[in-house]
Amino acid sequence: MQQEDHLKIVFERLNTYELKINISKSVFGVEEIEFLGYLISNEGSKPLPEKVKAITNYKKPETLHDLRIFLGMKNFYRRYSKDAAKNQALLHDYLKGAKKKRQDKNTVDRRSRKTVRKL
Repeated sequence: MQQEDHLKIVFERLNTYELKINISKSVFGVEEIEFLGYLISNEGSKPLPEKVKAITNYKKPETLHDLRIFLGMKNFYRRYSKDAAKNQALLHDYLKGAKKKRQDKNTVDRRSRKTVRKL
C-alpha cells in the first residue's frame, strides 16, 4: 500500500470521528522526522545525533546535581545502551546515600567517576 493510500484512510477515519488536525503542524512525504527527541524513519527510531553529542561531551559530574542531570540524559536514551541499568547502578546507589548527607558539599567519588567514563 502506498503512502497516499494510508493518508486517505487516516483522513477518512479522522472525518468519521469528527477529529481535526492542524495541517500547519503536519509533515507528509518525508523519509525521516524528528519527534520527541528521536529521529524516526522507516528503519525505526534512534537518538538525535546532537543529543548523543551533548551526552558524550557532558562534563564529568562533580556534584550530586551534575550527576542527576547526567543520569537523566542517559536514562532518556537507555533503550539504546546495552546494560544501561547495570552500568548506572553504582551511580544510582551513590545518589540514594546522598539524601542523608549535605548535598551542596558532596562530590562524586572515584569509583563513580570510573563508572561515568564507562557509560
